[in-house]
Amino acid sequence: MSISRKSIIDALSNVIEPDLKKDIVTLNLVKILDVQDHVISLEVKASNPAMHNKMRMREACEFAIHRALGNEWKVEVEVIPISGDEREGDLRKVLPGVKNIIAVASGKGGVGKSTVSSNLAAGLAKRGYSVGLLDADIYGPSAPTMFDLVHEKPQVVEIDGKNKLSPIEQYGVKILSIGFFAEANQAVVWRGPMATKALNQLVNDAHWGPLDFLIIDLPPGTGDVHLSIVQSIPLNGVIVVSTPQTVALADARKGVGMFRIPSINIPIIDLVENMA
Repeated sequence: MSISRKSIIDALSNVIEPDLKKDIVTLNLVKILDVQDHVISLEVKASNPAMHNKMRMREACEFAIHRALGNEWKVEVEVIPISGDEREGDLRKVLPGVKNIIAVASGKGGVGKSTVSSNLAAGLAKRGYSVGLLDADIYGPSAPTMFDLVHEKPQVVEIDGKNKLSPIEQYGVKILSIGFFAEANQAVVWRGPMATKALNQLVNDAHWGPLDFLIIDLPPGTGDVHLSIVQSIPLNGVIVVSTPQTVALADARKGVGMFRIPSINIPIIDLVENMA
């Protein structure tokens, strides 16, 4: 039984890329590798590199082909992440005006990660770059203190008919932090979904405007916030901060290992040894 490539493409035009909200054929994310012996081999690109998203994309392609062409066809789908160049192009919907997005991470707290993030952002601004700092350390936000903005509150601006948070600018850096929405001595007691929702609002409901660099100060460890960021934000790379102590380096290795998991695969730009 023969089958045309057009029939396969027509079937796959019903598969929607969940982040980009268009079908994978319109977005030119499908490559037919081979069709023979009742086996259809595909390569499909996806915006979200997380394992569960790849599995959903694979299942959606299999379902679309079986529904249109019959269950006698075996469907083999390799799902690969959209490349950095493509993310910078028309496909990129998250933070489209930001040229470079760099996360600063650490395996454990207290190693000076927020200090490195703040100095990196201020240093880039001093060199003439347009810079933003997203304080994603939901449970221990430090940016308001680092930039002497403890009592400041972001304003709301209307952009294209929608209300957006306007980052506060200090020392040439645009800053947003959950610390702006809580009292200085108030603990942020949230479960994972609440923290993730707050982070998404700081990213998607903010008017960052055009930036050369956005620095993201991550919480310590390898938790919900980290996964949410690598799944939803096109990071260019990660800087990992540690101190020289054995226990800090051991946790830093775990942090590096998380970003090197194949389903995540974010480049490690550098390891900063702080307080040496």
